[in-house]
Amino acid sequence: MESPGGFIPPVNAQNVYSQRGSRNPHLMEALRFLGYVQMTREGTRRMRESMEKYNLPEPTFSQEALNGVSVRVVLRNDHQTRKRSTDADVAAFCGVEMWKQLQEHEIQIMGYAFNNEAVQVNEMSRLTGRTWNTTKRDLDKLVNKGLLLFSPPKKLRDPNAHYKIRKNKGDEDDF
Repeated sequence: MESPGGFIPPVNAQNVYSQRGSRNPHLMEALRFLGYVQMTREGTRRMRESMEKYNLPEPTFSQEALNGVSVRVVLRNDHQTRKRSTDADVAAFCGVEMWKQLQEHEIQIMGYAFNNEAVQVNEMSRLTGRTWNTTKRDLDKLVNKGLLLFSPPKKLRDPNAHYKIRKNKGDEDDF
């Protein structure tokens, strides 16, 4: 991923998580006031925490001068640390008869959930290309079919609310 322009002093590739610098501080303050951002440096920290959560390498930042100056961030997917499954693995998990009844978007969701153990409505909406409300209904149907469990939000619009694979009948006690 690239962002046009270089780092804003005093920010550089080594201190990107601890220093802040905005090209347009007035715009950033307005976005914070309107609730679109919570704080400065939020994006870089969130990237690092998300990569950590999935046991992936930390993002790397660099400034490059190709056709102008730009900041580049590289997010690596370490294939050795990620669990991968095939459709056959997911079909065996679901049961072949249940698998045959699933629609294509439900198969996508189950495959992703099987690999990642927990999923959220937003990421499944992006994966399937369906609206947030439709995806929420899709996930709830998979809960009703006994394939997923729902971890309800602790507060309104809780980003930690998620669905996870139901590995066995005792899973509902985990919440």
